[in-house]
Amino acid sequence: MSTRHKGKIIEWQDERGFGFAENNKGSKVFVHIKQFSSKRRRPRIGDTISFEQVPDQRGKPSAMRINLHGGWISFSVLFAITFLATLAGAAVLRYLPDWMVGLYLLMSLFTFISYARDKSAAKLGHWRLSEMSLQLQALIGGWPGALIARHWLRHKSSKTSFSVVLYLMALMNICGLVALVYWQSIHSSWN
Repeated sequence: MSTRHKGKIIEWQDERGFGFAENNKGSKVFVHIKQFSSKRRRPRIGDTISFEQVPDQRGKPSAMRINLHGGWISFSVLFAITFLATLAGAAVLRYLPDWMVGLYLLMSLFTFISYARDKSAAKLGHWRLSEMSLQLQALIGGWPGALIARHWLRHKSSKTSFSVVLYLMALMNICGLVALVYWQSIHSSWN
C-alpha cells in the first residue's frame, strides 16, 4: 500500500488543468486534474490536498489519486455573505434605506454574471471584459458578487495583482458606505 502525503497547491493553471503542489517535505510535486478523485470543484492555489506520490516518466515527483480538502465556502465568500446579511439587518433596523440593500444585491448579481460571462469568453476565445470594468463594478457595490464569483467560478482567483486591487475596491466601497451612514446619522434620517 502506498503512503499518502499531504500538501498544498502552490501553482495552478486552471485552463490547462495542471499545476504543482508542495508536499509535507517541501518538495514540488506535479498535479493533474485527471488525478483528482472528486470532480465537485476544481482546485485553486492554496488548497490542501492528500495524494500518493510516484515518479513520472522522467523520475520527477507526480501526484496520483488526489483528494481535495476544504469546502464550498471560503473566507471571502463568508465575508461577502456576512456583509450582505449585515446590510439587510441595518435596513430592517432603519439604519439604511431598503433601496441601498437592493442596490448592493443588484450590483452583486450583475458583477457575478459579468465574471461568468468573462470566464465563458476566455474559454471560447471571445472578446472579454476589461479588468478595469470588473474592478469598477466591485467599487460601486458589486464586490460581494465578485468575491463569490471568484470562489465559485474560479475566475481571476490566481492573479495576485487583480486580487489586491479587488480587495482595495471592496475596502474603498465599505469606507464610503460607513462615511455615508455616519454623515446621514449626523444630518438627518434616511426617510
